[in-house]
Amino acid sequence: MKLKMLTAAGLTCLMATGATAQNWAIEGAVGGRFSNEFQYGGSDTESDVGTMYSLGAYYAPDATPGFEFGVDLSGSNADIADSNDKTSTRAAMAVARYTFYQSGDFSAYGGLGLGYIETSYDVSGGANGSDSGLGGQVSIGARYKLQDDLHLFGEYRHQRAFESANFNGTSMSSDSDNILVGIRASF
Repeated sequence: MKLKMLTAAGLTCLMATGATAQNWAIEGAVGGRFSNEFQYGGSDTESDVGTMYSLGAYYAPDATPGFEFGVDLSGSNADIADSNDKTSTRAAMAVARYTFYQSGDFSAYGGLGLGYIETSYDVSGGANGSDSGLGGQVSIGARYKLQDDLHLFGEYRHQRAFESANFNGTSMSSDSDNILVGIRASF
């Protein structure tokens, strides 16, 4: 519920800026979540490779060339190694990006995000739970212009909850390393 409220508030802020349709972009991406180690109940555990998806809306003000600001909604899923358990995250982030290299149709950027992450853990046998709190992300990516207002992009994204999630008295760290490929449309 908190994630839905934060998402609605972020999108409302974007729509209420009064900006014209210029300098806006939307992007959608899918990709993979790398296997990674995390703590669950004091034990080292590892997730298998999983999936990630992302949808974002960004605005690039004329007053700050190279910078863009926006909202990114994402989710990831992965199985837990050597078990039937699963973990997933859902996130709503306010994101700032800076394009640090541009040559012809190619550009490269880096980004930072701050927002809300909900982590879920589904245990085979029914002891499921979820917890949410503040988190952040760091990304680096590259874009290639397909047409004037259409880009193909690839991005590495590390996402992390600032505090461990708590499921029925058991704590779990929450971070993921992801590779995304997507399409960006500008208008």
